[in-house]
Amino acid sequence: MSDPAQEPAGTEPWWERTPKGAVIPLGFVKIDRAGSTGEWNDLPPDEVSRRRDQYVNGVEWLARAVNAAQPLHWQGDGVMLFMTDREVHSAALRAVHAARMLWNRVHVDLAMSARIAAHAAYVAWDPNTGRLAHSAIDQCGHLEHVTPPKSIAISEDLYLALPESERRNFGPLGVTRRDGIPAYVMASTAAKQRRSEDFIEGQDLELWEVFRRYANSPEIRMLRYVGLRLAKKEPPALDIEEVFVVPEAQVRQRPSALADPRRAALRRRDEPDEIAEADEEAYDAPFARLETLEEMGAPEPFPSVFQKARGVVVLGDPGSGKTTLVRWLATVASGGQFAMAKALGVSERLLPLPVSIGALADVRGEMRATASVADVLARYFHSRNVGDEGELRGFLLRCLHSGDCLVLLDGLDEVRSAAARDEMRAWLETFAAAYPRNRFIVSSRHVGFPGFVVPEGVVTALRPFDDAQVRRYVEAFTRAYRTWEVGAPDDAAAAKEAQQLLEALERSPRLAALARNPFMLAALALVHRAEGKLPRHRVQFYVIFARALCETWANARRIVASGSERALAFEEEAIPILGELAIKMHESHPTGLAPREFIVDTLADILVRQRGTAESEARRVAEQFLERTGMETQILLERGVGRWGFLHLTFQEFFAAAGLHATERFEVEAFRYLFEPRWEEILRLGVGYLALVQGRPVAAKRFIEKVLEHKETGPRAPLNDIPRKQDALAALLAAEAGDTLPRDLQQGIAATFACWVLEMPPSISRRYLQEIAFADLRELVAPPLLGALKNKDESVRSAAAWALGALQVEGADLALLEALKDGEWRVRWAAARGLGALRTEAAVPALIEALRDVDFIVRTAAAWTLGELRAVGAEPALLEALRDKSGSVQLAAGRALGALRAEGAVPALLEMLKDKNENVR
Repeated sequence: MSDPAQEPAGTEPWWERTPKGAVIPLGFVKIDRAGSTGEWNDLPPDEVSRRRDQYVNGVEWLARAVNAAQPLHWQGDGVMLFMTDREVHSAALRAVHAARMLWNRVHVDLAMSARIAAHAAYVAWDPNTGRLAHSAIDQCGHLEHVTPPKSIAISEDLYLALPESERRNFGPLGVTRRDGIPAYVMASTAAKQRRSEDFIEGQDLELWEVFRRYANSPEIRMLRYVGLRLAKKEPPALDIEEVFVVPEAQVRQRPSALADPRRAALRRRDEPDEIAEADEEAYDAPFARLETLEEMGAPEPFPSVFQKARGVVVLGDPGSGKTTLVRWLATVASGGQFAMAKALGVSERLLPLPVSIGALADVRGEMRATASVADVLARYFHSRNVGDEGELRGFLLRCLHSGDCLVLLDGLDEVRSAAARDEMRAWLETFAAAYPRNRFIVSSRHVGFPGFVVPEGVVTALRPFDDAQVRRYVEAFTRAYRTWEVGAPDDAAAAKEAQQLLEALERSPRLAALARNPFMLAALALVHRAEGKLPRHRVQFYVIFARALCETWANARRIVASGSERALAFEEEAIPILGELAIKMHESHPTGLAPREFIVDTLADILVRQRGTAESEARRVAEQFLERTGMETQILLERGVGRWGFLHLTFQEFFAAAGLHATERFEVEAFRYLFEPRWEEILRLGVGYLALVQGRPVAAKRFIEKVLEHKETGPRAPLNDIPRKQDALAALLAAEAGDTLPRDLQQGIAATFACWVLEMPPSISRRYLQEIAFADLRELVAPPLLGALKNKDESVRSAAAWALGALQVEGADLALLEALKDGEWRVRWAAARGLGALRTEAAVPALIEALRDVDFIVRTAAAWTLGELRAVGAEPALLEALRDKSGSVQLAAGRALGALRAEGAVPALLEMLKDKNENVR
């Protein structure tokens, strides 16, 4: 068997150039002769010596052929070979291939008997392989001792790394009694020769395999993209491991752990104690007095969070990748410990249990009230054809008791009602508390999250993709898509197409902002693929994408009862009918999921009222339409047992906005729900639709002017003054209408918005600034904010500095660098944070200088920002900051050094673990 293992000529071998202590993927193969001691009695001494020389020389030759680390360290007739990743073969596959080559060399060529075992792990390297220390290396040696003669035993990790075609060469050997290692043997018949005392009986290997197969089934592993007419008729189905990009997350800090530094940082120097105490009481109020530096931890790759917490609650907006993350984790866990170590840095054997909480709630509702979670899980997986319900129940209980499960609970917010959510949450929390040795992942949208307590757990928020992640996703997606489309890799064409899409996103900041949502990025990639270009405004993208979805229904029955097989007409049918359905769902089912009966009844009622269809016929067509769209087009789809919704909540909101225009109710409903957060997105899309799709800029102008002039009455009248949301909302609406609005109106709205920002605390203005940051209106908001940096009022200057960063104003870095010299600490603090938001590398020297500021909160902000910038050259100054008198500065410096991956900081950080301040520790 060929192996691309040889080093290029003239290069230093991998085992010499790999630094000592570096953790690397390592495959290892242990071989020892079986029955060689009998040769001394049966053969002449010179023949014994000749045969041993043949054996040693053969193994040594093969070790060089597979590029195993040299020299080998023999112990009698036994030796272990070590290999790492190569361009083509992973360490795990190379270990298996080397074991088979050894088998051929010793058993076939030399006609000798030997025991061969192979395993793999991530190991801290030592060039003297005789000193390598790792439990998996010991396990490999132990496995070789119990391997039947003339056979190869491989660990479960290696078996799972093999392609399906090669797995057939191996059969189950059992679980070793000494180490508890599941093993497989070639040939499978060799398992009959094993010594029973070396193995444990009844270890459920077949059921483990069944759950792994489910985690690798198309339902979990394959990502389907539906709705656009592309080169192939069927929707793309791409392997999750080919397109998944690991997200970053921020851990929500526990208030008790961060109370002192955070509150101290917000106190004014001249505040009386009673005012400070009042601030502490208002600490958990919706609006804080100033942005808190440590409300959320620094962004970190999700595997880093997974390594530190056995329970993780994952919060995110619709389309942020929560479900994809859950499915990816299930797929990774199905690959065993070695796959877990590679992807997540945690070498654990875990049973993947991917579960939709909404569907689990429905299954629970069908069972008796006293049913345990294990009972319901058994029924849940039985309904997915995993196995017999009774057998699954016992197996799950055994695995839960032993702490072997990775319980993946997706969609806590998708339970129907708040009361049902609370009940489900309490039920699942009790379950998690009863089995704390397992790992739990729970996902939920921010909206509707009722809270969830899991043992040794943290609450995290998924971060939007950054530029590097967008690029990785686009490149991976186009590469996988081209392979799916043509049936073979086409890297050159994929790279060209990926670059075209990335350049298009650079030219359209609004769509680039949309691309930070993984679901929308996939949709943008498909639209780009189908149309050859991207639209400038997101509402235009929604129209293109939604129209394409409708036009793929050529083989589906029309929603109206005409008997025609033609595609659904977008303007004439999809907008009014699906638009009204979207409005009804938004009003009655805020999570975006509704019972099937509600969908069918609503569609039938719309058909009767809009089309004059007979009631019986309308219901039949509605039911057929729903079933066909669920199976083929998926603009509506079943997201749980009997629960349906639009393919994404964003498209429900788009159709609701378009539907309001179709029924000429947009303005009436808009002012009815003007300050309702749940309706904001519909209003914004409605203005974009009005100006850009319908081509009515005058109407859009008139509507936005009315919003600016709007006054609430009754109990809501205080909103007219604080927080004056109409000023902020008008800016969002103007951004949607773009250049269809007159320039003087845009400038007036921008100036009003800038004044609003300067008066509002960051906790209120942050979201609006982040939205405007990706709109053309940003260029009009920036000048008044830059001017405000010279205001006499320190609070205005600090608000302006912070806002310029949040708005990501190009060219604002020079003004913020000047603000770092301001005489007021609040302004210097805000300037440091603003420079961090701008990701300005030129600010690094000034921020290093700010580490010596007289005010500890400025020093804290400078250290924090240097970490966010991953500032090259900042390590010495940050090491010095570890000795700061302020605990908050030490904490920020430590976090920054962690972000820098500064190896030189390890001794100082270890010393900090002895600090008396628990926050520093």
